[in-house]
Amino acid sequence: MRENVRRYTKMNISFFITGNRSKLGCQQSFTFGKRSDAILSLELTMTCSTKIPALLLTVTTFLLVGCPGPGDRLQPDELTSVRQVKDNVCFLVNEPVDYQPTLIVISTRFAPPQEWMQYDNPSVIVSQGELCIPPSFYRFLDDRTYVVRYILQSKKHSDSRRSIVSAIAMTNGSIRSVPLREDEATYY
Repeated sequence: MRENVRRYTKMNISFFITGNRSKLGCQQSFTFGKRSDAILSLELTMTCSTKIPALLLTVTTFLLVGCPGPGDRLQPDELTSVRQVKDNVCFLVNEPVDYQPTLIVISTRFAPPQEWMQYDNPSVIVSQGELCIPPSFYRFLDDRTYVVRYILQSKKHSDSRRSIVSAIAMTNGSIRSVPLREDEATYY
């Protein structure tokens, strides 16, 4: 009859890594244990007495994180100015070509992300080099500072996107651009 006692089986594996003429001096030991109730334990210890060569470090870094690709490149946000056309708030779009908004995010300054208003595939369009937001789309309240972010995407080149950010202040029914804070846009 088997005893109903937790058994713990332990297996140690140790090896030493050596280089061409000199030893790298890295002692690694792996301890792998399995208890009878199928709970696994893994322990890894590595002690190095000398530095790992730069080539080995570079190779392992690329193995862990991969090679850089087109999706890894962070594009800086474009900054733009604003003007008021009747009741509309219009943002200048440099070189509009065939770009149209796919996302608009509007928030008051210092608002947490949960309070940001996000519009996917908005009904507003870039026309004559401006993206105008009518009061029927969003009403900017007096005596507040807003941060407006939007993504423009090319209709012809689906991988071509632009991120644009602007800070605006509404005072006595009049709109004006204000400087962005450092954490409100991506700079290089």
